[in-house]
Amino acid sequence: MTSPQDPPAPTRERDLSFLVEATRLLADSLDVETTLATVARLSLPHLGSWCMVDLMEADHMRRLAIIHPDPDKQALAEQLLEGWPPLRDDPLGVPSAVRTRRSQVVFPVTDEMLIAAARSPENLALLRALQIGSFMTIPLLARGDVLGAITYVSPNHGDSFTPRDLVLGEDLAARVAIAIDNARLMRNAKRALAAAELSEARFSRIISIAAEAIISVDETQRITLFNEGAEHIFGYARREILGQPLTVLLPERVRAVHERHVRAFGESPDVARLMGPRQEIAGRRKNGEEFPAEASISKLEVGGKRVYTVVLRDTTEARNAALAQEKLLLAVTHATEARTRLLRGVTHDVKNPLGAADGFAQLLELELSDTLLPKQVKWVAGVRRGIRSALAMVTDLLDLSLAESGGLPVDRKPVNLAVVAAEALEDHRGAAEAAGHVLVWEGGAQVPVTTDPVRVREVLGNLLSNAIKYTPAPGRITLSIERGAGAAPPGQGEWVAAHVRDSGPGIPLDARERIFGEFHRLHSSEQASGHGLGLAISRLIARLLDGELTVSGAPGEGATFSLWLPADTKPS
Repeated sequence: MTSPQDPPAPTRERDLSFLVEATRLLADSLDVETTLATVARLSLPHLGSWCMVDLMEADHMRRLAIIHPDPDKQALAEQLLEGWPPLRDDPLGVPSAVRTRRSQVVFPVTDEMLIAAARSPENLALLRALQIGSFMTIPLLARGDVLGAITYVSPNHGDSFTPRDLVLGEDLAARVAIAIDNARLMRNAKRALAAAELSEARFSRIISIAAEAIISVDETQRITLFNEGAEHIFGYARREILGQPLTVLLPERVRAVHERHVRAFGESPDVARLMGPRQEIAGRRKNGEEFPAEASISKLEVGGKRVYTVVLRDTTEARNAALAQEKLLLAVTHATEARTRLLRGVTHDVKNPLGAADGFAQLLELELSDTLLPKQVKWVAGVRRGIRSALAMVTDLLDLSLAESGGLPVDRKPVNLAVVAAEALEDHRGAAEAAGHVLVWEGGAQVPVTTDPVRVREVLGNLLSNAIKYTPAPGRITLSIERGAGAAPPGQGEWVAAHVRDSGPGIPLDARERIFGEFHRLHSSEQASGHGLGLAISRLIARLLDGELTVSGAPGEGATFSLWLPADTKPS
């Protein structure tokens, strides 16, 4: 490279003229990429014989153009454009200038350099054909960022680039970088403006069609915005309400209080507040009708002026629905209490006479056992069975009534569910064997849980009794205990379950909820005894214990009834 020296006046004038023309081209168009290629072509008589333009995109370089004044060489250059992109770790050229943010002049370019830079034999042939003698790469810098680079190439004969060439190239690169930066800023600004306009249009549309009333007022509390929801709620058209004081939408009795509240809110540091708060306020429709509402208010400074916006919802329907629900709940409560009183009265008035009747039948059976004919003994036994069945039904009805009203006593204590379940199983072993069934225990040794053992034993006893009654002999009835965590019928958490599984016909899918209803039975009274209350009572007890009672199993493959209970989180 020759030593620096001031160029002659004609050269300086030519350089200045070139820079002025390049600046004009860059300033006249926002299509920087096309203009950049034009400026690069314009610079070729002044800097090198051909050039490459690269722009930074995200974290990689994109080769925008390779420009050669020789048409034959341009064709070669275009092939190079497709197959020779700059790579981040290239030791020379654009990647190096981008990394160092400094211009780079290389002279001479040796064949060894071409071999190292080529991506393929085809690349190498193109690079050799383009006759590269030296090159100058100048980064495009703006506001501390690297926007790209321009590379000028001279043929493999003649001198290298001069200091004047470098100064002229860096001056041009600075102008190009400013133009690129300005164009990108302009493009981003246009996108932001378009996005803001779209957002404003969407926001305006949302406000317009919102079901709630959205009303804005100025500092004097005159209405400046009145959406469709407000038109529907208050009965005013937008054109007749804009500019009116907000008080026209309020009953006269609350206007003074409202104005004081708004002034106090304006002087407070709050930017939004529930009006009430959370208490109903009153609105006034165009026809003078008052209605209950919930509302919130916000304030905003716009152009040095304060704007208040109210979002209001008419709660007339919600209030009416709440009143109706209250009345319904009261009626249901009264009906439940009446039913409970009736059942308690009936069970008291019926249970005692039935007990007395059973006592007399038992005396008759004992005292006259030697004198009664066989058929008369059978009749007395039938009378006693009927009385005991009626007593059992009365007891079940009382338990059902107590469970429904929450009056069934529950005594929770830490127990071992395995022990409680095993005892329930042994209670029914004799009945199972008499019916020709096998009882199987698959429970663990220690399953701690805090619950009412009497109620648990009652539920399991009912499930085992049903399995014995409804399973054709010879059958297999299994009682098992499971502990787990996660989703279960009572909900998420840790739980234990006692499963009673039989080998009977199973429960049809469409009957799996009905069987837990009162007086519902799948079998006739001739097939099995019972009143259809056991499962209903058992499910209510399970829920009183914060658990659940479910049924599963494929029809024809037996049924599994499961008592789910919350497990102790810290087993003892």
